[in-house]
Amino acid sequence: MITTTDFDNKHVFLTDSNLKKHNNNTPVRCNHLIVVYSINGSANIELNYTVYNITPNTLLLLSPLDIVTIHEVSSDYNSHTIVIPTSLFNHATVQVDLDFYERVKAKPLISFDGAELQIVEKLFDTLKLIRDTFDYDNFEQSTISGMRILFQLYRHHFEKGEGNIRKIYESRKNTLFKKFVRELVNSYNKSREVLYYANELGVSAGYLNEVCNEISNYSAKDIIDQAVSSRLKSELAYTDKSIQDLADEYNFPSQSYFSRYYKRMTGQSPTEFRKNRQKK
Repeated sequence: MITTTDFDNKHVFLTDSNLKKHNNNTPVRCNHLIVVYSINGSANIELNYTVYNITPNTLLLLSPLDIVTIHEVSSDYNSHTIVIPTSLFNHATVQVDLDFYERVKAKPLISFDGAELQIVEKLFDTLKLIRDTFDYDNFEQSTISGMRILFQLYRHHFEKGEGNIRKIYESRKNTLFKKFVRELVNSYNKSREVLYYANELGVSAGYLNEVCNEISNYSAKDIIDQAVSSRLKSELAYTDKSIQDLADEYNFPSQSYFSRYYKRMTGQSPTEFRKNRQKK
């Protein structure tokens, strides 16, 4: 949805967003704390391989290391987006305990109406006014304070008991799936084998596949390959690492094996991908 190429990792941003330009069905790893408040239209995305349908008056939280894929975006879609760099992550979440943050990550998309909706609308309007009127330091501090308000809205939303958040959160399979995704984003360059991650999680490869298919409609191997190919695409696009260096870093047995893997996943060899980018 939004990548490190769109925003740096030092400054807070508040922007209007039309997801059309990001609608390429390519998994992207998120490198910021991002809140998207959808105003008009609709979008269909995958977040950590779970599908979400975004509609007006919804708030979506993206966390650092989340894997996001945008599938469909309506022509009239529009949203307000807050982007917090990882360098300010602790400031934005200072009042958020880990248990609650995990609950938010379990249900990152919530919808508003009534008083909650009025608070969200006024908050974004106020932040835009501060951004356009005062200096950056005032805007940064106001946005950090605004994030704390948004987390309070999440807390209030959960306390109302909407949906089955507690049931989802406490689900053994859902917990295992979250652990798998977390292990994957930490170890994507170590192994591409389901058995490796199953052993790390203390379950069988068959059971891990069963859980992944049930929760995300993807096999564990599909999820691993999507995460690895997404990261490799970013490495090839935005670093000067040689193909041999990447093959070594990602534990491929040879450069030629790496090239075949990348072409199977993306339709282009690493060399072709870089040449085509240079032509644009």
